[in-house]
Order: sequence, then C-alpha cells, then structure tokens
Amino acid sequence: MILKLRDWIGEIPTARTFNFYLGDWYSYHDSSDKKYIAVQQNGGRRRDEGVRYPHYVVTAVSAKVNSVAERDAAVLELLALMDTIIERTRHAPCSMVSIAPLGEVVGPVHTDGGRMVVTLTLECISE
Repeated sequence: MILKLRDWIGEIPTARTFNFYLGDWYSYHDSSDKKYIAVQQNGGRRRDEGVRYPHYVVTAVSAKVNSVAERDAAVLELLALMDTIIERTRHAPCSMVSIAPLGEVVGPVHTDGGRMVVTLTLECISE
C-alpha cells in the first residue's frame, strides 16, 4: 500500500519536483539542494474483517534555505503541497476505499541542516 500512496501523491504536479523516499527521511551531505517527500508507515487501527486501516506519515522537506526569503518561499511551497494532498483525499484511487488526514499539518520546522520540514498523517482504508 505504501507504493500506491507514494504514486498517488506523485500524481500531484508540484510533487513531481520532489524526490520520493520510502521510510524515515534523513539528509546526505550532498543532498542539500534537493527536495524530498518521504512516506513512512506509522501503525494504524485494528483490522476488521478484510479491511485494513494503516496510517502513513508524509514528510515534505525543502532544499537547504540560505535566507529569510528562501525560507518563506520554501514554507509556502511545502504548505501548498500539503493542502493539495488534503484536498485530493476526497478522490482516493480505486485501489483504496478512502484516504483521510488524521489531524492537521505539523510544522514548518527548521532543521539544523537549514531545511524546512512539514508532516501530515494519513489513514488509508483498503480491502
């Protein structure tokens, strides 16, 4: 299911400017000029008969920012991406019954490496 969710997010035009990462995101020394979207499974609700409720944390990470203007632009881009993901949850792919945000976007957070980060937890219901 994690691959289906990654591909579903990847259909968003602005998401195509990001590199996708499965699992917990971390930075490499030579990756500071790249943007990332990481998708990580994060448990879920108890299964019902034939129905699964996995939760996924979607983390969007900017390239390294070097000024206040770059920081503000990166934050706006990340938040717009998350808004688009939330809006798209109304149109789950046919391989899933439903996708729903659990709460609101967390962040932005400024990392020690000079990047901006936001996260969103999604519940994907599938049979």
